Amino acid sequence: MKASTIWVFFFLVTFSVSAQTPELDSLLLNLKNYSAKDSTRAQLLLDIAVKMRRINPNEALTYYSEAFETAETAGVPAIQSKANNGMAICYGMMGEYPSAIEYFQRTLAISKRINDPVRLADGYNGLGIVYKRLGDYPQSLVYYTQALTIYDSIQDVMGLASAHENVGVLYDLMKEPEKAMTYYQKAIDIYIKENKPLQVITAKSNVGVLYIGEKRYEEALAIFRENLRLYDSMKRDANSIVAATDMAHIYILQSKYAEADVILRKYLSVARELSMKQEQADIYNNLFRIGMATHNYEAALAHAQSYHELARALNAKRFISESFAMLSQVYEKRNDFSKALQAHKEHKAWSDSVYNEENARAFLAQEVKIEVLEKNKQLAEQNLRLEFLQEQVKQEVRQKWLLAFVSVLLLVSVIQVFQKFAQRKRMNALLAAKNQEITRQKAHIEEMNFQLENRMLRAQINPHFIFNSLSSIQHFITSDDRAAALKYLTKFSHLLRQVLESSISGNVLLREEVKLLHMYLELEALRFDNSFSFEIRVDSSLDMDTVEIPTMILQPLIENAVLHGLIPKSGEKKLLVSFRSDSGMMEIKIEDNGIGREAAQGLQQGKVKQNPSRGLSVTEQRLAVLREKHGWESSLQYHDLVDADGHPAGTCVVLRLSVFE
Repeated sequence: MKASTIWVFFFLVTFSVSAQTPELDSLLLNLKNYSAKDSTRAQLLLDIAVKMRRINPNEALTYYSEAFETAETAGVPAIQSKANNGMAICYGMMGEYPSAIEYFQRTLAISKRINDPVRLADGYNGLGIVYKRLGDYPQSLVYYTQALTIYDSIQDVMGLASAHENVGVLYDLMKEPEKAMTYYQKAIDIYIKENKPLQVITAKSNVGVLYIGEKRYEEALAIFRENLRLYDSMKRDANSIVAATDMAHIYILQSKYAEADVILRKYLSVARELSMKQEQADIYNNLFRIGMATHNYEAALAHAQSYHELARALNAKRFISESFAMLSQVYEKRNDFSKALQAHKEHKAWSDSVYNEENARAFLAQEVKIEVLEKNKQLAEQNLRLEFLQEQVKQEVRQKWLLAFVSVLLLVSVIQVFQKFAQRKRMNALLAAKNQEITRQKAHIEEMNFQLENRMLRAQINPHFIFNSLSSIQHFITSDDRAAALKYLTKFSHLLRQVLESSISGNVLLREEVKLLHMYLELEALRFDNSFSFEIRVDSSLDMDTVEIPTMILQPLIENAVLHGLIPKSGEKKLLVSFRSDSGMMEIKIEDNGIGREAAQGLQQGKVKQNPSRGLSVTEQRLAVLREKHGWESSLQYHDLVDADGHPAGTCVVLRLSVFE
């Protein structure tokens, strides 16, 4: 069939095509701009080789080889396997079958080493194609079967379908149409299930070829007619040309020359637009046959000449020879015997050249078969040597049984040593576990110590505060001011209850702390005959019901401001306590308009203290413990205030704490 002829012709023409696709040009430009010897360059070289293989397989070999070397340097065995398989395909396309077999065998070795079942199946499939072209159909079937097994095991359905199709072609060549049809149908079923319409059409085309061989022309014609309809609907003009040519070939076999002529001329114009020279040549060949069959020798001569020109342009010896045969036939029918004789001589010369090439290829095929047989022979010899070595090993094993008793004694000794080692290892593990438990308990004890230390520091404040409060009550009683004493005692009881409740936990809500401070300042104001005024301000940015503060952390600072700053002063006395949020911290200011720190220190130096106040030192210790143990950031600063004349005007204590919610 003519479609098959063109397919064979594809592998016979000289690959001298210089035009490159835009995609290939883009890949070559990217390669020029990328110099690193890494996996990216290896993949780029591989992509170029795949595109170049369709144009010039010999040149594609160069890119495949460089891709293989770059992938080896970059440590990417998967690309190595693909590059090696590509080189094998190129050698097969060029008819260098020994090299193709060698590289496919390398693909198998690499794929087994890196556990790449897909490439392993591809290698077996490639070997099946090579042996099919060598005419060794049984060996080809062996490799196809191995590929089928692997594709099936890894659930590669598309690879499985392709292998089924290849086996079908092989059985067709072996003149077993029933088996061929079985495998074609398996491939078609998979393609339909996987929704691959183009592959379905291709597989059905093979079925059509099978029907033509069996002279089932109407069934074949139905297949190619449907294929043509589908190709036309998908705007795949190149495929449409082939399907139309197949239909015309069947029409010619049925002597339906008019139908064949119409369809051939229709798609001849399409082939010209696409510059598809091979397809044009096949159409002219069929038109020539129609002209000869209908005795239209003028048309036949024109078609033969067109076919001859295309064969020359494609530089295909077989088709140049066929074109001269066509010219010789038509010249003879036109009684132009001199031209007929000349064309026949040219046909004979070109036929001899083709015959010699075919003989050379056949001889090469035989050489390949002999080479493969030689390798199989070498493998058989290696297997014999291996069996001999295995027998020697068995004899050595029998001799070694004499040393078994000594080995058993040594084994017992080793077991005893191992048991002691294992026992020591268990003891070490037990000690390590105990050390971990001790470490955990130590950390727990340290945490408990911290809690106790914190509570102790808080507890030191409460007696100090209670002592001062009781002293004030005592003052009212001794002064015979019972009303003030009673009022003070009532407020003190409420404050004491609040202090005791707050001392249970380390932190209290800001609202509770403000309430406590307010009660405390009311008591202090009552104690000193309301000689000072106070104000507590809380900025709206602080949520008093969620923000927490260490319990009684401010009381010693406020007490110090009242007793040592305000009370010794004459005139108006004011105390301001303010809370605000600043850069993620809570800033607390205790500001008084008292006598100032320097004057207060002077007064203190003139007094003898039997019970010195420890409120400030305890506060600083609490802040230090919070920073060290829990990372609670804090700072405490004292600022001396002065008036416009530079005289002392009070003290401002600034305490900054982390906001804790």
